[in-house]
Amino acid sequence: MITAGKAGELAALFEDTNPADLTRKFTVIQTRLIALAKDKTGAVTASVSRAKIGEAPDQLLRAS
Repeated sequence: MITAGKAGELAALFEDTNPADLTRKFTVIQTRLIALAKDKTGAVTASVSRAKIGEAPDQLLRAS
């Protein structure tokens, strides 16, 4: 059971919360994180080699 004080606190929090504003803030943070990870991701991607056609084995192997 929620106390009257806690119910009032939750009601105030509900009134003060703006979903559109939260979404904008999340987008700003996400954009910053993507920008910070861009160089590292590019370096990792450049270092990965891919198999050429015909290099893969004929039979697919599965870990069980």
